[in-house]
Amino acid sequence: MLTQQIKLFLYYLEYLIKLYESKAGPLGQMEQKRLGTFLRQRAQFKKFDVQSKFEFMFDGYIVKGEIQSCIQDENDGVKRYNDYCYVQPRENDFNVTKTLICLVFNDAIDVIKQDRLEQLIIKKLQINVLKNKNSIIIFITRIMNIKVAYIYFIIKNCQSLLN
Repeated sequence: MLTQQIKLFLYYLEYLIKLYESKAGPLGQMEQKRLGTFLRQRAQFKKFDVQSKFEFMFDGYIVKGEIQSCIQDENDGVKRYNDYCYVQPRENDFNVTKTLICLVFNDAIDVIKQDRLEQLIIKKLQINVLKNKNSIIIFITRIMNIKVAYIYFIIKNCQSLLN
């Protein structure tokens, strides 16, 4: 159960992510409703003190504070992340250089994207089924109209033969 304070913070965090979209990574690309659901269901707030070490097993988002990677990247050197910044998962630890408040995700965003893609495919298939169903109904109606016209033609011809 989320406390009122966390619910309120999550509500504003959705807007902060959109405001700092350039630093929000894939979170910035999510539609507002899905972002809110994702933050409430698949993320936890964590607080770390200076000199703490931790890793983002999955993605994360820094709300306040700063971290740096413990290992230098070959091209980038020591990677730093600070306020309102998306952090990709990494196998190495991070050092907290300023007291950190962050969201740690329980699933990779790629998994979330895959779920969304599957939902969109299912929705598209449902729409196609409805369209096909309507086409079949129209086709059957036309056949029925032709049969009715044919039966009317036969009856009319039979009547002319009987007279």
